[in-house]
Amino acid sequence: MIRPLIHQPSPGNGPTSSVQRTSRVRHTVVIAALLLGSSVLTPVRAEDTFKLAVIGDMQRVTDLVTSPTADHYPIFTNITDWIGTNAQAENIRFVSQIGDIVEHGDDTDEYDLALGAMNTLSTATNADGGTGIPWAVSYGNHEKEGGNTGDPQAFFNNTNYRDYFSVNSGSGTHRNEGDIGFGAYSSNHLNSWHTFKSSSAVGAREYLMLNLEYDVPGGSITTTAGTPSFDAVAWAQGVIDAHPGMPTIVQTHVFEGDRSGPPKNPYNTEGPGRNSQLQIFENLIAGNSQIFMVLNGHSKDDTHRFRLNDANKPVLQMITDFTNEIEDGITGGNPLAGGYFRQVEFDEDNGQIRVSTYSPSTDDYLTDGNGQFTWDVNWATRFDGAAPAMPSNSLVAYFKLDEGETNSLAMVAYDSASAPQHGILTGAVVYNPNTNSFRNDSVFDDDEWRPGISGGALDFGHTYTNTSNPGDQNDDVVEVPNSGVGTKYDLTGAITLSAWVNLDDNYLNGVNSTRHIAGKDMVGGPTDDSFGLNHNMAGDADQLRFMIGSGGVNTTLIAPTPFSEYKDPETNDGWVHIVGVFSPDNYMRLYVDGVLEAEFTEAVDGVPSAIDSTDTPFTIGRLAGAYRHALHGTIDDVQLYSEALELSQILELFQNPGFSLFSGTVGDYNQDGIVNLADYTVWRNNLGSNVELPNRDPANTGAIGAADYDSWKAHFGEGSSALGASQSAQQSNVPEPATAVLLMLAGLVAAGSMRARS
Repeated sequence: MIRPLIHQPSPGNGPTSSVQRTSRVRHTVVIAALLLGSSVLTPVRAEDTFKLAVIGDMQRVTDLVTSPTADHYPIFTNITDWIGTNAQAENIRFVSQIGDIVEHGDDTDEYDLALGAMNTLSTATNADGGTGIPWAVSYGNHEKEGGNTGDPQAFFNNTNYRDYFSVNSGSGTHRNEGDIGFGAYSSNHLNSWHTFKSSSAVGAREYLMLNLEYDVPGGSITTTAGTPSFDAVAWAQGVIDAHPGMPTIVQTHVFEGDRSGPPKNPYNTEGPGRNSQLQIFENLIAGNSQIFMVLNGHSKDDTHRFRLNDANKPVLQMITDFTNEIEDGITGGNPLAGGYFRQVEFDEDNGQIRVSTYSPSTDDYLTDGNGQFTWDVNWATRFDGAAPAMPSNSLVAYFKLDEGETNSLAMVAYDSASAPQHGILTGAVVYNPNTNSFRNDSVFDDDEWRPGISGGALDFGHTYTNTSNPGDQNDDVVEVPNSGVGTKYDLTGAITLSAWVNLDDNYLNGVNSTRHIAGKDMVGGPTDDSFGLNHNMAGDADQLRFMIGSGGVNTTLIAPTPFSEYKDPETNDGWVHIVGVFSPDNYMRLYVDGVLEAEFTEAVDGVPSAIDSTDTPFTIGRLAGAYRHALHGTIDDVQLYSEALELSQILELFQNPGFSLFSGTVGDYNQDGIVNLADYTVWRNNLGSNVELPNRDPANTGAIGAADYDSWKAHFGEGSSALGASQSAQQSNVPEPATAVLLMLAGLVAAGSMRARS
């Protein structure tokens, strides 16, 4: 079961009419992904749910050298005993153990303990009432025999793993022979494939499990040490090719890293051709859309995240490794601590995959957002390899904040969306201690334009001293003029607000609770608020939040993970992607770095039916209406959409900084919001080159040429200037290319013709 979410009110920081709701846990993650079955026959949809059990690293409980095993070994046996006892009732159809099942690969006594725990499954009653629950153990770095060096694929380095969990070196028999759904081992005996069905019904959907050795060597990886003795990537691809369209899960020991990023492996000093997480994804997962989930351990974490494959379909990457909790129990005198395993529940009938994390040793569930989450699934479209259809253009505003790259004193933040309304920059409030007064220079300092996650960015961390409120008053702001009722920012329906943020090292300083990122949010009360992303410091909370104002009341969604946990622990720095999504009478969602951190749903929490229409301007960097509540950090790439984006679209924004789902006006090559003579100059100066041309017609490919001139000409005069500058005189006559340019165009055409004939 998945326990219900716990909701509690949080103290407000504003007027009593502002309602703020949060949760003690990270809310259920409802992820819009897409999953399909075999392309040969339409599978029978399972009416009952079924489960996959995932057991993490067990090295510390089988360790006979450094751990009091007699006290901690029951952690392992309690898990397999529970699965064996409940497999039929819970419909558990496969068990994955993701490696590091022992601490010392050359110690057969530790292998005896490990096999003893797993063999419980082989004699238990399975989901269909027969004997034996199918299982597989991955080859991890601790399974390598420690007394040997060199290529970990070499037989002398993995004899014990093969004897206990693969092909016995004496008898030559496969340990999994006779198991339901067992396919085959690879020739080096470190990889295997298996299948399991959603039920025993005829035509039930079948799933493929690829059990791959750590670092999955091979593919396109070559090193000075040579090629790997076995190409695990090619072997896995052959298995996938033999099972086209079958939903596929990969289990491998080293893959996903902790919250700070991928692991620093591969272990490329141990042999040639080892792959890192990103290389495994590139070589095997990205191009095979039927792979929808990757399970791993190793990283001493239980996080999960999603990444888009080549077809823009999300792939769940999930760590199951409670070694830290087990070690804390060893040192703290709690021998059964950390005894968790995952249950991945497939609900084909209702279109969901639900993950829960349970400890039979202590009979408790982890209910934070990594221990418990739900993935909304469409089994009809996930594995077809086709990219999701692009919806209509809902991009309302796009502030790239790159202007400082060419002008350190730029005073305009350009909106790159269609029908742009640009932002005016003001700032640099100066405090005079002699007169105890403030002077507004109405300009940004040149050092406030900074390098961003993509191109440039704006630093809003400049504050002036105020003895009564130190470190919090700041006039730095990007404000869109006249962005009240009746403008494109006056949205009342579905929205998505996205921004990249990098907080300063001293961002915890100051006393103001709310630090504004972007939105229509004003000091003074919820009746002036429409929507916004912000960072909150009330009571050292360190919270990222998404707010919707409706009916004079603010509904605030709060990410329970402190912002500090997203910063790189080594550098205390790092960009974070924050997205708030609102679907009226349906849900509010807050994503951080592509993971849904918190959610309100209509059924459980109640969700506003509309956003209040207000005269509050759209601002970036601080709240409207006062020199306070400024963010202490840098902001980049702010985007606003008039629809509730789905997971695959949010992942596109996260994985491709500087990218928007929809472009601005075709022909606006300098991205100032209007197609004019300046864009002709950009076209002319880049003629014949292969540079990336902003707002290029998607139909135009290859070197910049005549087609791009025609696109510019066709859209000449489109867009609008929110700054009020009239360009009608310039637009009265569309310029034609000069003679030299025409000759260059002719040369390009001729060259293309010659290449075509050759």
